[in-house]
Amino acid sequence: MSRNYGDANNIVNVSAIVLFQIQGITDRYIDFGNVVQVTGNLGVTRKQAEWSVNGILQLAKNVVIKVEPQFTIQCNEMTINTMYTLYGGTARSAMSQTLATALTLTITNAAPYDVARIPGENPTIVSVKQGVTSLVQGVDYDLVGSGTKASAIRFRSGSTFITGAQTIIITYNLPALAAGTFPQIWVADMFNQMNRYGKIEITFTDQYSNLFNHRILGNVFLSADKAPVYKPDDFASVELLASFSGAATLQHVET
Repeated sequence: MSRNYGDANNIVNVSAIVLFQIQGITDRYIDFGNVVQVTGNLGVTRKQAEWSVNGILQLAKNVVIKVEPQFTIQCNEMTINTMYTLYGGTARSAMSQTLATALTLTITNAAPYDVARIPGENPTIVSVKQGVTSLVQGVDYDLVGSGTKASAIRFRSGSTFITGAQTIIITYNLPALAAGTFPQIWVADMFNQMNRYGKIEITFTDQYSNLFNHRILGNVFLSADKAPVYKPDDFASVELLASFSGAATLQHVET
């Protein structure tokens, strides 16, 4: 990047790195990972004064009376930091689950289309029985999900064992889950802190940058702006809104 015009490196198609430090925390930042797009809006409000000339109003003065700079940050890495900020969490912890075998779940008066949720995470279903008779997957019941993702059973219509009168016994095993052992499940509250105040660094860089192209720093209110669209034929992304409070700082690299 040069101070002189006519340098093609001054024409940029940049990507961004966003770091956010929550107020009260001094030794670490939150990183939102892969940033798909950053959209700036200066939020300028103007006030106009007019001259009245021969019955026609003509602009006499146009002044800026208010500035509300905002940057919309779109990112698509669904880490716990991103999800925690998006959904307004205030506390989080890792789920724990004790290794257990031969647990049972009893479903009385099981009827077609009833769904039985297996307690716990990542269960292994050992058997599904009516009395001493083993029910058959695909004939008497289906798994909701597939493989290790299956956590529920849906009873089928047409089964001679599923009529709304029988008792079904499901036997299953559960794996151990603990903090620091992967896979790990985070648990957090939602919608309790939808607005956070702190410091933000938005660094823009491209393939020709030496160090970086430019950086914007300042205090912001950071809030969720758009939840993901979850669908199988596209990548989910979230949008966070950084609303600047007070003066900010611009850094630009010149070579």
